[in-house]
Amino acid sequence: MTNPTGSCRTFKPELKYTFTHEETTNKKPCDYAPQSNPCSDKVTFSLPTLTGADNFIFDGMEYSLELTGFLVNGLEVKKFITQESQMNMAHLQAKVNAVGAVVPIPAAAW
Repeated sequence: MTNPTGSCRTFKPELKYTFTHEETTNKKPCDYAPQSNPCSDKVTFSLPTLTGADNFIFDGMEYSLELTGFLVNGLEVKKFITQESQMNMAHLQAKVNAVGAVVPIPAAAW
C-alpha cells in the first residue's frame, strides 16, 4: 500500500474472510450447469463478508477492505462454478476505502 508521501511499505493486517466451496454429490441431476459428469461445484463468499468490510489502520488512518467479488473470464461475479478435475482460476476483487483519521483518546478520558 502506498501512503500519501508516495513511499511504499509492507504491512500485514489480520483480516478474516470465509469462503465456501460447495462440493456436490456428483449425481444427476446436477445442482449447477453444465450437467456434466461429474457435476460442477460452487465457490462463494460466506455472508455477511460479501457485503461487509474489515477495517485496519495504516499510517494513522482507518481503512476498510471490502471484498467485491471474483474476476472470472473477465467478468466480476459474486460466485463461480468450478468444473470437476479441471484447473479453475478466479481473481479476488476488493476495494480499499478510507474510513477516517484515527483520533487517540487522551489518557485523562479514562
